[in-house]
Amino acid sequence: MISILLVDDEPIVRLALRELTDWGQLGCEIAAEAANGREALEIVRSNRIGIVIIDLTMPIMNGLEFLKQLKHSDDLSKPRVIVLSAYSNYEYVREAFLHGAVDYIIKDDLEEAAVTAVVSKAIEAIGETTRAHERSLREEERLYVQGKEAATRQALNPITPESGVEMPSPRVAQWLAGTLQSTQLIICLKIDRSYGLGERTLDEERERFLRRSILQVMESQDRECYLIPLQSGDWAILLLFSHEDRVQLVRHQASDLLNRLTSQLKHYMNLSVSVGVSEPCVGHNFWNERYQQANRLASLRYATGLGRIHFPENLPMPSKSPRTDTSAGLFTNLLYKLEKGNLSWRSDWTEICKLLEHEVLFSQESVRRAFRSLLWELQALLHAYNRDWSQVTESAMEPFQRLEECETLSDTLRWMDKIVNDCANLVDPARRVEEAVPRMIEAACKYIDRNFSEPLSLQLLSEMAGVSESYFSKQFAKESGCNFVDYVAKVRVEMAKKWMGSGMKLYEIAERVGYPNQAHFSKVFRKVAGETPQEYRERIRLR
Repeated sequence: MISILLVDDEPIVRLALRELTDWGQLGCEIAAEAANGREALEIVRSNRIGIVIIDLTMPIMNGLEFLKQLKHSDDLSKPRVIVLSAYSNYEYVREAFLHGAVDYIIKDDLEEAAVTAVVSKAIEAIGETTRAHERSLREEERLYVQGKEAATRQALNPITPESGVEMPSPRVAQWLAGTLQSTQLIICLKIDRSYGLGERTLDEERERFLRRSILQVMESQDRECYLIPLQSGDWAILLLFSHEDRVQLVRHQASDLLNRLTSQLKHYMNLSVSVGVSEPCVGHNFWNERYQQANRLASLRYATGLGRIHFPENLPMPSKSPRTDTSAGLFTNLLYKLEKGNLSWRSDWTEICKLLEHEVLFSQESVRRAFRSLLWELQALLHAYNRDWSQVTESAMEPFQRLEECETLSDTLRWMDKIVNDCANLVDPARRVEEAVPRMIEAACKYIDRNFSEPLSLQLLSEMAGVSESYFSKQFAKESGCNFVDYVAKVRVEMAKKWMGSGMKLYEIAERVGYPNQAHFSKVFRKVAGETPQEYRERIRLR
């Protein structure tokens, strides 16, 4: 309801204005009356008056002097002034406008319609000013919150001055200074990307929904708190507590907030978050240190699994860490046994897994480094035997990239176990020999085809292949479909057939295909061709 002050030295005019219209329907009420400008100023200064309807000509202080005095008032509290004027007072009206009047009413023409129209315009102007002021306040508050979030992000994860960080506004700087009067808790949230997600990143819509979900839970807290998205894709929460709050209360309220938060994200978004909670601190100068602590705690998900809340007491004591060079020595033994086909490599791999499961509690990065080193060694081993990663994994993702995508040690070990087993199968000596057999027999057959006229024996070819006679004989029969002697005989007889029509004597042909003894040649020829050399020559001559 807008309060209206009626100012005129004639009571009858004030009464006429009061009774002229239904002020309530306009959203107004007559709050007070005054007989001159001085009384009106006193009322305006002690009451919230929205509209003043004032006569220009009055004793003690007229309407023009009232307007001049009103100029010194705060713009927000200054009422809209409508002047009452006689027909002959147009010069006064113009001067009144110069001093801030918004409209005028002809005193001798006080009709309801005219007064209502003028007052309605003033009401609309008041509404627009109020709305503009509210918008300004909202924008100011938005910028203030935005400034606090930016200052918090900078305090959590400082960046160099060269990057052009904006200085906080005086109001934000005052807020930062005020953090010395409260206790703060820093929380790091890591979205478990492999939980409930086919892709590795959240799209914009899901990220907005995630932010709204987190803020919804935070807003239920009866205390100051801020949600800060970080460039790493993680989120930080800043909670502010009173110095009077005990540590147990701070811990309890943080636990309650996080339990409700993780539950809501799982229920509504099928998302899991791993959380790290720092020790309390006082003042923004400690926020970076506490955020690093919270980040290390949230990163324990690699060792302990996804979706857990970690507090400072969960950080292991570094003095218990095993020697970091132990796994490197075990890798050397593992790779040697893989190459030699020694099946005891499996026990070495089991020992490595146990070692890393213990070491990861103290240094996750050293464990990741160890896995990267093992991948490099396996890649070199594969390359040495003309193998590559495409024969090991069906994924289009490079093994080194896939390794970085593993969010937990158990996930890494399951994937690495498959990699090591597949590499073992690919470089297994027995498999290498088995795969080399077709090439070995193919080379032997080509040698026989080219050197059929030379002395050929199983001993000679097996020595050339670097294997035993019995192994060579068995593999030759398996790959070629006949034994060694039969294959040589078949090649020589086929060549002899080509020379049967050349006019050469049979003993010359026999010598040329590797049979110095003609009788032996005839025997072999008959066995392979089903007829003697003479019979074959006669038959082709009669064609």
